[in-house]
Amino acid sequence: MKKNGVRFEIVSEKEAENYLCRNTYFFKLKAYDVLFEKYQYGEKKGKYVNLDFAYLKELAIIDMHLRHFLLKTTVDIEHIIKVRFMRDFVNSESDGYEIIEQFMIAFPDTKDKI
Repeated sequence: MKKNGVRFEIVSEKEAENYLCRNTYFFKLKAYDVLFEKYQYGEKKGKYVNLDFAYLKELAIIDMHLRHFLLKTTVDIEHIIKVRFMRDFVNSESDGYEIIEQFMIAFPDTKDKI
């Protein structure tokens, strides 16, 4: 990373090493570097412009929080949908066989999975 112009001023090299060993892995963190500008000309061509490891670390942390939020949200949505399905089935005048038959008509690809 250092060879490609990533600096270690805000986060030291030792802190970066510890972060990579304990929190994430190099290639995941490396994926965020595409968001940063590189020098186009001159001696530093191809190296990052003012990219500190701390910026990559912050993006990884934001990604982790987003992942946790989305996971919790999708689990909550799944639960709400299941509760509504059960409420609708229980309050339906249909019996279980009719409900399954209607389901099979609506979703014929699931026939082999039930």
